[in-house]
Amino acid sequence: VQTCMKMLTKGFFGELNDDGRQSVDMAESSIVRLIALVNEILDVERMESSKISIERKMISMQSILDLALASVATLAQSRSICIESINADAEVFADRERVVQVIVNLLSNAIKFSDNDSKIVVDVEQEISFTKVSITDCGRGIPAEHQELVFDRFHQVSKADASEKGGTGLGLAICKAIVEAHQGEIGVVSQEGRGSTFWFCLPRQKEAA
Repeated sequence: VQTCMKMLTKGFFGELNDDGRQSVDMAESSIVRLIALVNEILDVERMESSKISIERKMISMQSILDLALASVATLAQSRSICIESINADAEVFADRERVVQVIVNLLSNAIKFSDNDSKIVVDVEQEISFTKVSITDCGRGIPAEHQELVFDRFHQVSKADASEKGGTGLGLAICKAIVEAHQGEIGVVSQEGRGSTFWFCLPRQKEAA
């Protein structure tokens, strides 16, 4: 279907007028969102049924953060948002790509709900048995009644978020599934109107055989 849409846009079936091009662009955007939604639903299903492979090894948090920050750099720059990373000198026993996915999701949300020209802080705490990553923004915060629900599938704090902010409502559910597949924990501390801190903990060391 996407191929047909692209062919229409490029005039393979005749020249489109302005209304036609707008209609094709809207249809193509809807298809992209639908594909993304289906892929995320399948991702959550696989994770929750333990059908995904988690390939863990000892890796540095700095290498994980470098990849995650690079992934959201353009988005942050478009809003003039500064992302500060501190205390990244730590190691964790984890799947690098999956943890990058968690941090990218959390950072993308933080950017999405922050004001322009604000700051987001990524903090890494190294404990004896686990590593804790916290992402703190100065955004609108989350009402208390929503804080236990934000990791549920399709949950939106505001009904307008899906249309105004974008997203499928599955990002945090995917984060939770990935963290729990690592035998870790995830949560949020927030005060409405004063920002949020999303955090997760992962085992620091390889499990004993």
